[in-house]
This record gives sequence, C-alpha cells and structure tokens, in this order.
Amino acid sequence: MTIFGGNRGYVGYSMSRRAANARNEGKFPKTDFKKEYGLSEKLFNILEDMGVIGVQEWHHTSMYGHRTNFYGWEDDEDLGIWNDRCKEIKALARKIKGLPRMSDYPITREGMDAYTVDCDRVHSENKVIVNGIKAIFGY
Repeated sequence: MTIFGGNRGYVGYSMSRRAANARNEGKFPKTDFKKEYGLSEKLFNILEDMGVIGVQEWHHTSMYGHRTNFYGWEDDEDLGIWNDRCKEIKALARKIKGLPRMSDYPITREGMDAYTVDCDRVHSENKVIVNGIKAIFGY
C-alpha cells in the first residue's frame, strides 16, 4: 500500500486503509462485489433479501470521505454453496422475468384485466424460481 501526500489513513486518494483491508478480507462495495462474483443486479437483490449477502461494514472512500457500504457473505457456508453451485443459481436467476408493461395493453377494461392476470402469473412464476434459489441455500 502506497501512502500519498502524507495522508496516513488513505491508500492513494480514494480508499482508506481500512477499506483496503476489507477488500483483502473479501468485502467489497456493491459494484465490485457483483463483479467479483459475477452477480446480476437481480440476483444480487435476491441474495440480499434472503440474507445470504449483506452490508458487513462501511468505510470512507474518495477524496471527500464518502461513506461506502461494503458487502460480504453472511457466513462461509453460504460462500461455499455459491462456489459449488453458482452456475445453477445463475441459470435460475436468468429465468426470472420482468413485469409486463402496461403500455402494451389496450386501455380498456379487458386490457387492464389481462394486464393484471399477466402480472399475477409473472409474480407466481418468479416466486417459484426464488424459492428454488432459497432451497439451494437451505432457506
């Protein structure tokens, strides 16, 4: 770690020394965490909602000392499951569909009824997929 400008608490100008240590321990800001483990935003949110990953600590970053959350796996068992079955989990997450757009339906009573039915169908299909991911992690 190189210290610049006499600032002993920072590595370079953008990361505190404690933030650098957190990275060495496997904790990263959200964007870097997703890159490190190949997570999509959708899958990241599912795992966070399940409690498999979460904010472990925060650190000052940038030359302005912004507060940045650092994410990590809740326990080593969850990380082990991810390492063993990540391809299967990613394949399940890719099956999750977005909700239909209301603009794709006619502005009639029948159109709104069809929209509601399709939204309910997508919600139930997505719930089955998320339950499959939960089952992999034992939740």
